[in-house]
Amino acid sequence: MKKYLLIIFFSIVCSNSYAKYGTGDLILNDKVVNNFKNYLEGPKGKPVKFLVTEDGNDSYGWYCAHSQCVPTGSMNEEALCERRFGKKCFVFAIEKSIKWNNERIKNASAKEKRFSSKDSIEDIKAKLIVLGLYGNEFRSSSVSNSSQGVRVGKRSVAMSWANYNNLIVGEIEFVEKSNVGALNLKLPNNDGSCNGTYSLSTSQGTWSLLCTNNMNASGTLVWNNVDGSVTGEGKDPKGNKVSFTVSEEKVSTSNKASVVASIQKSKWPVFMTAEIPNNLLDKLDANSNNEIKKLLDQMKPKNKEEEKVFMKVIIQTVNAKIMLGQMNVSANEKILLEQLLKKYIS
Repeated sequence: MKKYLLIIFFSIVCSNSYAKYGTGDLILNDKVVNNFKNYLEGPKGKPVKFLVTEDGNDSYGWYCAHSQCVPTGSMNEEALCERRFGKKCFVFAIEKSIKWNNERIKNASAKEKRFSSKDSIEDIKAKLIVLGLYGNEFRSSSVSNSSQGVRVGKRSVAMSWANYNNLIVGEIEFVEKSNVGALNLKLPNNDGSCNGTYSLSTSQGTWSLLCTNNMNASGTLVWNNVDGSVTGEGKDPKGNKVSFTVSEEKVSTSNKASVVASIQKSKWPVFMTAEIPNNLLDKLDANSNNEIKKLLDQMKPKNKEEEKVFMKVIIQTVNAKIMLGQMNVSANEKILLEQLLKKYIS
């Protein structure tokens, strides 16, 4: 019996010591991401090891159809992978947890590195973006386009969370090729940080956010596919309202501070910009002889109920002016305002 246990222990230690976990920059292509999803679903048994080639263009998954298996497989899988593709292969995941290591993954939690067989392809891509393993070949400090229809970049985001008195500001990275992205924020008062994901359709989508202090929230968003601005709203598990707006301006590391400052100095409060992009509010106010700003100064909403009443008045007034031909907006802006009208009148 002791000899049997020793053999098991020896095989586990050897397997772990010989496992070649990948390190450094790696970007997976869509084929490998789809293969990884298939691997997680375990069509041939329990997922044991997922290997990728050093360029991220090919992959191989191993399964165990038995009740007892060596947790990390063996070196034989790496050799077979390298023979098949003619490239070096490294361990990307053991079972359903990422073992590859890069600068982002070093700071990721075990939960962020773990995947599930129930994850959709959009969920997987969004998680991989957060870990710096997907979409980054299109990343730049500003918005960029390619012949493949990819549009990516970084933009400032301002978020209002009912639990916090301060405006939460951060940076959002988007990859419009796959219509999924990653959201990274730091909470006020050194209360931790948040990582999130979002998924877009033509003009609407969903988002979710998970913070290191165990708070989380999710909701829906509206995307203006003309200027790229985004507004969203949702709730956390306690029912606290969360709303945010993403600027249409480009953000790079060098000018991020100035853009964030401009958001904080906006003449419009967060409860308004969370529903209507800042540039559209400026446009509507200018086209109405500053009626919106004057009304805001008169009413001065002090709580959520007063903010709701104010937004209802503004949305009704703007839509009435548009119907009477007294105000001109684009087709996408009109759609957004009509959606808000339904929200506040229903």
